Amino acid sequence: LPIPASPKVEGGISSDKTIYNDHHILVIETDTCTLWEAYNAYARADGGWDILSSAVFDLKSNALRPLDWTSSDAAGFPIFPLLLRADQASSGEINHALRFTIQSSKIRNSFTWPARHKTNNGDLSLSKPPMGQLFRLKADYPIPDSYGAQAKAILTALKRYGMFIADGGSDMFIQGEPSAQWSDSTVSQVQSVPHTAFEAVDLAPIMARAGFDANSAAVPPAGSAAAVPV
Repeated sequence: LPIPASPKVEGGISSDKTIYNDHHILVIETDTCTLWEAYNAYARADGGWDILSSAVFDLKSNALRPLDWTSSDAAGFPIFPLLLRADQASSGEINHALRFTIQSSKIRNSFTWPARHKTNNGDLSLSKPPMGQLFRLKADYPIPDSYGAQAKAILTALKRYGMFIADGGSDMFIQGEPSAQWSDSTVSQVQSVPHTAFEAVDLAPIMARAGFDANSAAVPPAGSAAAVPV
């Protein structure tokens, strides 16, 4: 993995493996549009890294991970494309879905497209969502005019694109990049939205379209066999 000398590590750089905090490292090779993601990365005294798992993604491709393969996320998703980014939120428009977590015990022991992998910490109860389930903010949920531009952009994206269960973790936890551009009010405003304001999205009609490929994140347009990227 092409890890830079002083990377940003989720939870901070640590060599103490008793401190568990995912410790993700996300690296983008801009020359090749390649995304490298590592999970449970701990620094070694010799300058190297001990890593529990890693994954590589070609950002020019819509191909998903092979079936039943995890990544640095339990669902087999790439983390970076689904992260909140401050520059996008500040611009007032976010043009992609987001990722979120709930406690692993609340996730069904199965997965649905576009996820490729599951955890086994829950059970097979149909009252629990599978890994990879898409949720969206209900269309009739009122976004207050008093909210800041960042919060409005996030909530609008959650209505338009939704968010996928990507991993087990804290309930209703949406991750974003570390940035001084985030407004303190953004966090409190977005956190004020109750979980009851969200609804599960049935993607079966998309998976039934002509040209659908379960190994791709591309969505065929209705009535066409040609796929377009999402």
